[in-house]
Order: sequence, then C-alpha cells, then structure tokens
Amino acid sequence: NTTGTGTTIAAYASGETIPYCLSVNTVKDIWYTITPTAGNGNIIIDAATSGMYMALYEGSCGNLTPLQCHLLFSGERQFNGLTIGETYYLKVWRTSGYDCSFSWYNNSANSPPNDECANADWVTIGSGTCTSVSVSNDGAESNVDEGIPTCSSTNSYNGGDLWYDFVAPATGNLEFHYESSAALQDIAFAMYTGACGNLNEVYCDNSLFRNQSSYISSFLPGDMYKLRIWEPRFDNIGNIDFCLEEGIASPVNDDCLAALHVPVEDETCTLITVNNRYSTTSTEGNPSCENPLKDVWYTFTATAVGSVILDRQSGGQYIISLYEGNCGNLTELDCRTGTTTNRCNG
Repeated sequence: NTTGTGTTIAAYASGETIPYCLSVNTVKDIWYTITPTAGNGNIIIDAATSGMYMALYEGSCGNLTPLQCHLLFSGERQFNGLTIGETYYLKVWRTSGYDCSFSWYNNSANSPPNDECANADWVTIGSGTCTSVSVSNDGAESNVDEGIPTCSSTNSYNGGDLWYDFVAPATGNLEFHYESSAALQDIAFAMYTGACGNLNEVYCDNSLFRNQSSYISSFLPGDMYKLRIWEPRFDNIGNIDFCLEEGIASPVNDDCLAALHVPVEDETCTLITVNNRYSTTSTEGNPSCENPLKDVWYTFTATAVGSVILDRQSGGQYIISLYEGNCGNLTELDCRTGTTTNRCNG
C-alpha cells in the first residue's frame, strides 16, 4: 500500500475546477498524484483519518477535469474506471480538523460481466414467486456516458453500477425487493426504456434499504426495460441481493372516468375493499386537505340533503375528497383525513 499523510492547517483554496460534491471552492486543500499500476484500473482508498473529502481529477494542473468524489468517514472507498499507467490528481480536504492520513492500493478484482449497459444480464420476473439475484459491485465502474440517474444528488453517484434486462409482466406492475441477506445496507436503482446510449429513464429510487421494497406501476406489458443498480456514493463494496416480482393488477377505478358506483344505505353498510398499491396520481388536481399519490375513485347518488358517513373498517390513514360535477371539471365540496369514521358534508 502507498501511504499519503498531510495537514491542511496552512493550506489555501486552489483555483482548480470545483468537484461536483463541493458547492464552493473555499476549502483548504492539499494534492497528491496517483498512478494505477495493476489490476483492473480501480484503486481502493483506505482512510485512516475520519471526515476527509477526496476528489479525483484527470488532465493537467490548470486544466483538470473532476471524475469522482468521496466523503471518507473511515474504511475503504473505491475510485473506478481508471486507466493503468495514467497519472491522476487527488484533491484532499476536510470541513473540520486539519490532519489527513490514508493509504491506497490497486484493486485486482475483475469487473462484473454486466458492468456496462451493453452487457446487461437477464433477470426473470417471478409471478407469485421471487428468484433472488446475488451480485457483487466489486470492480464495477462508472457509466456516466449513460447519464447520471435523476434521483441521485450531486454527491451521491460515483458509479459502480450493474445492468440488467427484463420484460414487463402482464399486469404492468412490478415489485423490486432488496433482500435482508444483502451485504450492502442500501442501494439505488433506475429503470429505462430505449437502447444503450439513448436511454429514457422511467423510474428512479435513490434509497432502498435491506428488507425494503419498491412498487412500480405503468410498465407496458411485454416491453423490454433496462435495470441499473448501484450503491449510493459507491463508498462500500459487497453483495447486492434482490429480486423482481410481478405486482397485482392496478385497480379498475384508478381514474375519475372509471369511478365505481357505490350505494348509499340507510341502516347497514356494505364493506368495500380496495388496494391502492398500484394506483397512479390523478390528473384532477390535488384535494385541499392533502396531496395524494395513489388514489381511487367512486360515485354515489345522494338520497337526502345533508351528510354522508364513510365508515373505515381497516387500513391506515386515508384521505377522502368529495366532489360534484364532471371529470375534468370537478368542484370540491369537502376534504377529510383520518383513521376512523368520517362525515363528509355537501
């Protein structure tokens, strides 16, 4: 391992290009050069001092291009996609404290076979079952030529992504499960249509923790999609365990125009069960009391002047908005949120 030590106590802010993880160029920084000499071109930085920032550049002083940026609390971080034998510049700074100490070495791990969009692996979507996929991001490189995912903030994408192809299931809905067996605490993923080099992002989730799931709707059944997975910040290396499963069908009354009619009863109440997991956001505009993301629609005919009581039997908090008029030209009469029985007026 090669060791780097130094202090920023008497340093000043350099005039080089600001890296994307730094908003202003007012930090006191010190500089090193690093040349990968073996392995796959990736280098591992092992932080001995907590709280250091590092940015890697290519080019020459006065004309440097920032490549990747890391915050090193402790432990190892990877800079990837480098060329063996080429000299890179490493900018090091701290937001508190002054001393910096780290070591670096060549990463000998081979890049995963699906490290590039063009070499995407195939993943099967289960129906009622979920077949686990386990893959390591060790040796993975950056795919910035495919664009930076929209859900990544400026300091949370450092590459290390893996690619998959899948065909949308018959329901058009999909469940992405990040499994508890995974070594990495959290991952991010994005989904695309189109061909490599001309991708169109259709979904992005920048923080999915172990034993959590994302529920994604509105895929076109039978169409091919790309799945891109990475570890946020790419500051940890380990196995990613996930699976894809077909989601249940979207509710038929997902839109105002497809609203289901329900009776208004005098003494009894007929229970209606609905699952809004794959509902979509309505184009009718937001109710006055809340901004719903997944709504379903019903119609009813008033039997008398006054109020109607909606009796919730199970489930969590809900939002109810009452309208009159026609879809596309609705007038809100009342809006309520709660977890129990609600009386809507109008």
